[in-house]
Amino acid sequence: MTLQFRILRWVVAWLCLGNAAAESGSDEAAQQDDFALFTHANKQLHCMERELRHPCVTELRTYLENKNDTVNRQTALECVEDVFSFSQEYWELKNMTHLLLDLDTVEHVFDRSSRDDPFIIAGLKFAEKLMAHPDCLSDFDTKSELECRCVPLYAKISI
Repeated sequence: MTLQFRILRWVVAWLCLGNAAAESGSDEAAQQDDFALFTHANKQLHCMERELRHPCVTELRTYLENKNDTVNRQTALECVEDVFSFSQEYWELKNMTHLLLDLDTVEHVFDRSSRDDPFIIAGLKFAEKLMAHPDCLSDFDTKSELECRCVPLYAKISI
């Protein structure tokens, strides 16, 4: 199964809240349950407003279980880079930014050893792409200068 097909399937399942996968009764239902590395149910997130749903869960989890395995690290990084290459979906860009920059997690996993780690650099690229997204830019039209706007927020985080 190609990565693009897996990510497309993930986005469709995410948008449908897993109903299609649950109805099929297949392995896809089990994969839909594994929608994020960190969850509120496991008390791993401090940002209570939403779940941190994102692609590459299996690849990233395998890497985090053994950070010394260079093959798993490369596989996870390639998955992240592939998502970056073709993702145009606002929430996917936002969640990947939050995930890779450890913005929502109670325990930081990507930025513990180095700030120039490839996963951190990927998170910064996601933030840059997010800031150029029309939904992010629309905050300038819909929010006042006293409200938190997407572009200044992520620019500040990226600095």
